[in-house]
Amino acid sequence: MPATHRKPGTAMLVAAALAAAATAASAGQVDVNATVQNAINENPTARAAVFQAMGVTDPTWRINAVKVSHLKNSSIQLQLPPYSYEYVTSSEIINCAPTATSRQVTLSNQVTNSVTVTKSDTLEVGAEVSLSAEYMGVSASATASTNYSMTNENSQTNETTQSIEDSTTVGFDDAGGRISVLQAKKMQGRSIPWTATFTPEDGDMIQLMAGPPAGAGHLACFYEHKDYGGKSTCWGAGDHNYFGNAFNDIISSIKIYNYVVTIYEHKDFGGKSRTLTASEPYVGDAWNDMISSVKITYPGKTASVRFGAIKAALPEAARVFTVHGAMDVSQTAFQDKRIVNYVMSDADVRQACANAPSDTSTVAAMRAAPAGTAAMKAPAAAKMSAQQAAAALRVRRLSDSEARKLLSNAHL
Repeated sequence: MPATHRKPGTAMLVAAALAAAATAASAGQVDVNATVQNAINENPTARAAVFQAMGVTDPTWRINAVKVSHLKNSSIQLQLPPYSYEYVTSSEIINCAPTATSRQVTLSNQVTNSVTVTKSDTLEVGAEVSLSAEYMGVSASATASTNYSMTNENSQTNETTQSIEDSTTVGFDDAGGRISVLQAKKMQGRSIPWTATFTPEDGDMIQLMAGPPAGAGHLACFYEHKDYGGKSTCWGAGDHNYFGNAFNDIISSIKIYNYVVTIYEHKDFGGKSRTLTASEPYVGDAWNDMISSVKITYPGKTASVRFGAIKAALPEAARVFTVHGAMDVSQTAFQDKRIVNYVMSDADVRQACANAPSDTSTVAAMRAAPAGTAAMKAPAAAKMSAQQAAAALRVRRLSDSEARKLLSNAHL
């Protein structure tokens, strides 16, 4: 089973406006707000706990909208591949003179690290949820500042290029050749499955809107006489700045169902006002035949409740939200590097010396000598001075193809 790594970091969210109604998520999306809303409405115990926290007393109401504004990354499950030493670059060091000498050699190369995160699920929450690659167990040296969106369906790739360098001293007691290979520890893997979970924290404020259930019906009708007599007109939600000449200053009774109605004395919402939440068979002497404009809104109550106050009443599916995906990683541990020196074969040394640009008597003697280590050693009289030997020492960076060929004949 993959190991579970718990990380302290949090995924920060951009604030979003509370929606008037929940929007269904598309396939592959986890709709956080709708999941919490549905869990409350479908569970009487959860709904009672939420209504108590909100101060709602009407048991027929429902939660019509939810806004979760913060999620914490609570765990990640993935199994990263182990690091192993991998080839970075190499150099060939040739001593064509049968004289002891040494040289410090520095090897360096550019290394590109990359992490590609692909999501098979995303969080639909109306705000951005991000997960740092550092929390995914990837080296912070290349990816500490990289966040991968949990609300974006697309794959995301982060690449960084850095130079890796190390030095070594290569010594010779006699003529010969070495291949110095710079290696670094590297983690490499493709399509590594991962699972990340997110949850609100106990102190996070969850915004909730409660009101009559959707589809319950709404009514706001205005009548010429009391007890709903005479001619009438029925209007929907909105700001109505004038009843019109046919109904201006003639209204005596109002029927209201699942609306909040604010009546005004004058048009354009002028003069005195009064707010009604239930039907009135008679508006009273103070308002009879005096209404000219009205504002009609949906009833409801909006409140911010600590998640910890309702968490225990929610099912796990409304407390913990999961995203799945896969990761491709190519990551070098820059601090874990080494140089390994290989001894070149006599034949490769002879070939390298034959191609050397200088043509001293010693080099000429080596070119004429038969194959074999002993035969390659020139007479003592032909040995060069230390200064000459250092000048004759040849260092050349190898291409990858050259390195493969020469290393196949070399030994440690």
